[in-house]
Amino acid sequence: MSTELNPQQIPIIRPLWLSVTTEPVTHLEEAQNGESLIAGLADGTLRQLDLKSGETIFETSAHSMGILALSINSESNLVATTGEDNKIQIWDLIKKKSVLSYKAKSWIENAKWLGNKLFFSQGKNLFKWESGQTEPTLVTSWEHSISDFVLKNNSELAVCGYSRLSLYDLDTMEENQTFNWKGQLFKLCFSPNERFAVCASNDLTIHIWDLKRNKDLTMRGFVAKVRDLHFRPDGLYMANTSGSEVIIWDYMEPGPANKKPTVLGPLEKDVQFVRYQHNGKTLATFGEDGVILFWRPDLFGEKPLAIAGIRDQEISAALWTRNDQFVATGLQTGYIALYPTPEIKD
Repeated sequence: MSTELNPQQIPIIRPLWLSVTTEPVTHLEEAQNGESLIAGLADGTLRQLDLKSGETIFETSAHSMGILALSINSESNLVATTGEDNKIQIWDLIKKKSVLSYKAKSWIENAKWLGNKLFFSQGKNLFKWESGQTEPTLVTSWEHSISDFVLKNNSELAVCGYSRLSLYDLDTMEENQTFNWKGQLFKLCFSPNERFAVCASNDLTIHIWDLKRNKDLTMRGFVAKVRDLHFRPDGLYMANTSGSEVIIWDYMEPGPANKKPTVLGPLEKDVQFVRYQHNGKTLATFGEDGVILFWRPDLFGEKPLAIAGIRDQEISAALWTRNDQFVATGLQTGYIALYPTPEIKD
């Protein structure tokens, strides 16, 4: 089953602007005020760009080596970065200065703001930093490396890694519940109603916990490692990558078990990211070949509704803006591009 990308049939969306970074873009986020984009570059540079024009507002050498993680505080103007220099930095975008610089003993792989608390993982250890602290606090240590963590119910922190998924009380960091599964779990997400916890696994599977029924299941048969997965905001569907294919699962009651998924592709190259709109139903997929495809399988089946991107320019970072009006991409070849969202009526 192959998707033919015929420009004569599929509308082509041109970029509104293109900003040159010269260095590969490793991370891309939208600032809290919705007026700018924050980019992390492979040489350790942190750059803030005006969303409307793409012009640089602020730029600094955040790390002496490449940026590994970037997270923006949704309640303030703080942005956290981690780098290959083993440092974590917190920057104030209004004052244009660093408010925290902490050097660890090794790489800090993940860093995420959960409210006004910054959590980050370093190997087997999970740390927390809050405003006023001069150093982060160790909150838990695992036997094996921690791979991902996300917020659940605004009161629990969900953490996954090798062989387990654990839920912690966000205030006390006491472990509330643990789910065991053999193999390396990564790329954790919850369905919007937080009934399903979903993790990709290194054994070419997706593992799903139905928290309502206290059951779990495994989805197999993928052609390649799952790089990314994302739920539609209404929770009815989840998309994941698998090499040059995108798999869409039906999560309507009672869940995805024993349901045949929709397969988009194979496309020309592997898909790096899948992203649904924040408040809509359109899915965007981002490929190694620089191609962005917009989909509405419920209306158009396996045919894209629009195509964008720059051919042969690998996409290394991607997002929808929070108002769903634009898609932004960072490229491995050293560019950032902004595209308007295709218009569609349900």
